[in-house]
Amino acid sequence: MATISGRLINGIGEPIKNCKITLKSISTSTTVIAHTTASQTPSATGDYSMSVEPGKYKVTLGVDGFPPEYVGDIQVYKDSLDGTLNYFLGLPQDDDLRPDAIKHFEAMVDKVASQVAEVEKSKLAAEGSARSAAASADRASQITGLSTVADAISMASVPLPDVWIPFNDSLQMLTGYGEEVKVGAVTVAKMASFSRATTATYTDKSGTRRIAKVDEPRFEKNGLFIEGQGTNLNVKSIDFSSWRTYSGNTLLNTGKTDELGNEIWEWSYIAPEVISNSVVMQNPYGNLTPGRTYTASCFIKGSKDAYVEMYSADSFTRGEYIVEELADGWRRESLTFTTLAQATGYYLRLQVRNPTVPKKILLAGFQLEMSPFATSYILTNGSAVTRARDECSIDTRNNYISAFSGRTMSVYFDSKIGVKGDLWALILSANPARPNKDQVTYSSKLNQIWFDFMTGVVDEYKSVTAPNNGAGLVTVRNGQDGAVISINGEVTDSQFNASSDALMPSKIYIGGHPSSPGSSLFGHVRNLRIWHSPLTKEQIKAIR
Repeated sequence: MATISGRLINGIGEPIKNCKITLKSISTSTTVIAHTTASQTPSATGDYSMSVEPGKYKVTLGVDGFPPEYVGDIQVYKDSLDGTLNYFLGLPQDDDLRPDAIKHFEAMVDKVASQVAEVEKSKLAAEGSARSAAASADRASQITGLSTVADAISMASVPLPDVWIPFNDSLQMLTGYGEEVKVGAVTVAKMASFSRATTATYTDKSGTRRIAKVDEPRFEKNGLFIEGQGTNLNVKSIDFSSWRTYSGNTLLNTGKTDELGNEIWEWSYIAPEVISNSVVMQNPYGNLTPGRTYTASCFIKGSKDAYVEMYSADSFTRGEYIVEELADGWRRESLTFTTLAQATGYYLRLQVRNPTVPKKILLAGFQLEMSPFATSYILTNGSAVTRARDECSIDTRNNYISAFSGRTMSVYFDSKIGVKGDLWALILSANPARPNKDQVTYSSKLNQIWFDFMTGVVDEYKSVTAPNNGAGLVTVRNGQDGAVISINGEVTDSQFNASSDALMPSKIYIGGHPSSPGSSLFGHVRNLRIWHSPLTKEQIKAIR
């Protein structure tokens, strides 16, 4: 049991009067039944104090005359320290990493090391017995996730990162220095910096589509979602009122909207056209830039026979077709194509070839963008709309040290750029004067991961083949004895000249760089870790 106490105040320090704090149990614990509620109204000065049983709770604040406002979830453990409501709301949840998990990690390292030492003693003591020695080795191999004694030794020797940001569902730093979140004079959390000048859409971990506010980070199943700028060229994506159908097929507004604000329309088709043996619905668009790559996409629910198409008087478009499954039976279908030399008279189009029985499908949000892949959806209602780029960074002060002293960086990434022509994305960048140096880059044209760095005034780099799916754990280290790059634990054999910093940067940018707007990742990052030491190859292989 923990005591949650403090003072409920607004942004200018005034107590919030007549405000009820309600805790609703999310799941059944040893002492609390799921879905039960407890509440308390703070005093006139905003003071509150609650002794809270262990469990997970949904927290709402309700001011008289207004509906309750959900402010977040809290987790109370048997060993939780006392703190304010702000403090508990700022703590990581089970999906992230509990603060005491760091202690658990260190304890696990000590345990692994002691077990390895015990194995070695057993092997020496049982030198005359092969069976005894094998049993000792087997005990070490049973440590979760480790298959050999050597693996256990490597795991035990990896130190706690000096900077650690899981990027699972928040910007909170488990270790390192970031933007401080304070309750009074007490710092309760440190965060990475994030900004975006517009709203943006995303798909949460349950598959539900959502809208993020200005400067609100987007966390999806694979981590923090980072995109560059994008524009929906379809000037009225909110509905299908200007589209037309043929052969008695109908298109009706259902009167409902989806999570992103699009009107949901129902397309009912009965019989195919005689000439094309297909049913179509389309909307005139106009001319496109010749020889450029575009992607058209639409949210669809129902028959899997319908697909997105771009049509012109000259020909149908052909290209790469991708289907992304979402929640509640919805999917997002996209077509990537390159325009012909004339690129005139295009139609936005949906088509079903060779229909056999009458069917109905639901439609929402048709997007057209100059991009080699579908980016997050942008709602339009009368004119093209642009989504701003995401920018994420941490200060280098106390987080990033000179390469001569030695440092190691590791982060999981994935990117949509894939093998999409001559594209590249910055995974990490830390050079203020030359953003293409002292960085980790993903090149789709070469299907490689590049580690660029400086040796005095000389630029050097090393590249390794990227995973086929454009995703993986990349680790780089440099120091006086050279530089190394690793993908998913596979370490390069060659090392390089001693690495140095031409200029010590003020920030480390994650998933792009403001001076290179075309370098955005268009993907996810997760589990960024920085060590203020050059880890050995064996230690790098053990990073997970």
